[in-house]
Amino acid sequence: MLADLEEGVNALRSANEYLPLTHPKKAGCLGSLGISFHRRFEHLGDLADLDEAIAAQRQAVDLTPDDCPDRPGHLHGLGISVLFRFERLDDLAD
Repeated sequence: MLADLEEGVNALRSANEYLPLTHPKKAGCLGSLGISFHRRFEHLGDLADLDEAIAAQRQAVDLTPDDCPDRPGHLHGLGISVLFRFERLDDLAD
């Protein structure tokens, strides 16, 4: 249901507002927020959601050290979202 998707996006957005950049769970929350925006894009097709997903996922990657076991998952999420944007816009930069 769309209402559930909206509630999930809003809850994850609120969680991210409470966590400072230095919090150990910040990258994970950003990754989850990115996934929720990506899902909303898949359902509604609004490119702004995909841009929000990429921004959140990029920040999650930036906050995750290279040797952290969570980094590949954040990179994976970012890669998928960027590929979706490429398919939509056909922009080689993506």
